[in-house]
Amino acid sequence: MERRTIIRLLLIFGIGIPILVEAATFAGLLGAHFGDGGAETTTTTAETTRVDAVGLGDELLPETNQSERLTTLSLSDSGQYWILTMTVSVNNTGDHPYEVTLGAVVTNDDTPVDGSVSTGPIPAGESRTATGQWKLPAGETPRRLQVEALVHADGEGTPKTISRTVTLQKVPVEG
Repeated sequence: MERRTIIRLLLIFGIGIPILVEAATFAGLLGAHFGDGGAETTTTTAETTRVDAVGLGDELLPETNQSERLTTLSLSDSGQYWILTMTVSVNNTGDHPYEVTLGAVVTNDDTPVDGSVSTGPIPAGESRTATGQWKLPAGETPRRLQVEALVHADGEGTPKTISRTVTLQKVPVEG
């Protein structure tokens, strides 16, 4: 090939390739702004939304007559572990002694974390709180909590058990 032809080809490629790259980028921006472009947002929303999640002040077992609310829900960084602290406040509006136990926690990485805290039997018409702490692996946040309620009916040996796994709202890390 002649020297002149080589120079022309280099100029065409040298100018043509950047123009093509810029045109493709511009078309992508226009498509994201005016077109669909929402697939990534939809995926992110689906991952972060927890349907029927329970948070601070929410009822843990809405199907019961008694009130069991989370009054403390915090996650603190203690270095090697993240400490989850939960307090449940129970108002026994029923006719029989009532007990609530917060059990094992499952993290966002599906790691089960054992632990429990119980109010003990609460006489009818009284209230009680119970606070517990769970050591989660560093970097993992709580996703689900096992909750169990016992209704101690008078004169009956076996209490009625209500057991449910509740999904927790996102808990911000403190410290």
